[in-house]
Amino acid sequence: MADRKQMPEIFPVPKRRMLRRMGLISDQEGIMRRYLREREGWQTHIDHCHSCILDWLGTIRPGALLVLGSGWLLDFPVEDALDLTSGLYLADLNHPRQILHKYRHQKSIRFLEADITGGMLDQVYKSREKTNWSHFRPFFAVPPDMAVLSLNILSQLGSLPADYLQEQQEGRTGAREGLLEKIQSDHMSLLSGHPSLLITDHTELVSGSDGKVLRSIPLLSDKLALPGFKEEWVWEFDRQKRYYSDGNTRMLVGAIELNQG
Repeated sequence: MADRKQMPEIFPVPKRRMLRRMGLISDQEGIMRRYLREREGWQTHIDHCHSCILDWLGTIRPGALLVLGSGWLLDFPVEDALDLTSGLYLADLNHPRQILHKYRHQKSIRFLEADITGGMLDQVYKSREKTNWSHFRPFFAVPPDMAVLSLNILSQLGSLPADYLQEQQEGRTGAREGLLEKIQSDHMSLLSGHPSLLITDHTELVSGSDGKVLRSIPLLSDKLALPGFKEEWVWEFDRQKRYYSDGNTRMLVGAIELNQG
């Protein structure tokens, strides 16, 4: 791994104490536990992600690639992507030590500890009573020659801090929707300046044992006005009723290519 001083300052660096208090590190650890329980159901989703990413990279042949939400790298084909790029910048709030160890000698990979919201997490953490986020201006300094991959993170970027905010405000919901919309909108603005691939879950489907959908929950703001998905699929997210106790959870996932030239 390269010396941090050689890395570009692309996003604000989050404070570890803040991440722990907001439950963001434990949430990342929970992803691996769920994957180990649901490996068979997740594999089709992972395969779709790999295929979309490699098709896109093979088409645009970028220089460096910035991956937003790299995490455990379950849904990112590292070795194949290295063959199609000049280097990878892997950005996440926290990088699992197992991943850091695995790629510690790979000079073409740079790990960035990054608040991908551009600093909104710190604002939420410090301003627990705030309800108007419209004047917040995120810090993004992505080099113009980088391609960007947003990998299964758009719905989480807003929901995790919004859940924390709601908890701190003792259940008041007034600021929640505005915060979700702001974070998701800022994220799309980031992607709009670069050749980008967005892969995101957009709807939760909770189904009973007979397969009948009990409820459908949108995960993205309806004000985003996303272009049509190039490809869509179903992610068998939780078949053991641990996410919702009254049913199995599937995610509807889509991929969108932006600014392909």
